[in-house]
Amino acid sequence: MKAIKIDGNRNPVISNGSFVWVTDIDVISQNCEQAMRQQLDELNFDADKGIQYFDNVFTGNPNFQRFESQARSNINAVNGVNGINSFDFEFKDNVLSYTVEISTIYGNTTVANQL
Repeated sequence: MKAIKIDGNRNPVISNGSFVWVTDIDVISQNCEQAMRQQLDELNFDADKGIQYFDNVFTGNPNFQRFESQARSNINAVNGVNGINSFDFEFKDNVLSYTVEISTIYGNTTVANQL
């Protein structure tokens, strides 16, 4: 597998006028990170993909079970993912932190972030 490297702002990384590429497990990891950041209804051609952060997490009565279910579904749909080994999250001071250990066709990788 090969893909253009994406930075934290979802922009392609360019060095010396050329795209920077990632391969194999780094592609899957990057795609899983993008899947976790995908808002529901954000994609024009597939409004069913994504996570309802504003309705499930950043609301008066958070529904973390729905968040985890949608997150697991999105990650498991990424090409090359075999499954999720562990899924941990914490919501503290209105900040959602998560760490997901993922089994892929190339081995294990971890995706972690704060929202």
